[in-house]
Amino acid sequence: ERTFPQPTMQQALMRFCIRRGIDFANSRKQLEQVRGIPIELALPPSLDTLLRDQHRLADVAGQIREFDIPVRSVHAPHGELGHGSFRNWAGKIIQFAEDLGSEILVFHPEERPEGTRKDEQSSALLNIKYLQDRTGVLIAVETLWDKERVLTPDEIMEHRLPMILDTSYIPKTEVTWIIE
Repeated sequence: ERTFPQPTMQQALMRFCIRRGIDFANSRKQLEQVRGIPIELALPPSLDTLLRDQHRLADVAGQIREFDIPVRSVHAPHGELGHGSFRNWAGKIIQFAEDLGSEILVFHPEERPEGTRKDEQSSALLNIKYLQDRTGVLIAVETLWDKERVLTPDEIMEHRLPMILDTSYIPKTEVTWIIE
């Protein structure tokens, strides 16, 4: 059975901060507005955008230091967690998160067609474990309740993965179950 690191008490506590999404073209303006304020940094959601503009990550890191912005977590772009290229592009985001002093790096489980989920889930779990073994940044998976995902919220808990609870996607019938 795979084991994943459990969050420390400090990491397990709920923290609230401003979510700041950036695009590389306007990152300076977007970050200057939150000077000195703790943020959850959301990278552009498109993996293609990140891969095309990954050279800009150093600029963004410099701006974050210049504006003295504590980054509590980094949200990676949406990409396939079970794909062979995941370790490569995710590794670059891990280095970025480490450089910023972020405690948490969040990945988003991708949608999967019925019948392919379990094979891809196994690859995703192996990839997450591989990367987690190589960093002090806590790798977490966001809960997305809206569609069939490679990892559902129940499976994230079943595999004891650190998770980010995105309450904006929780169906009303599930709210009580989560609280209990």
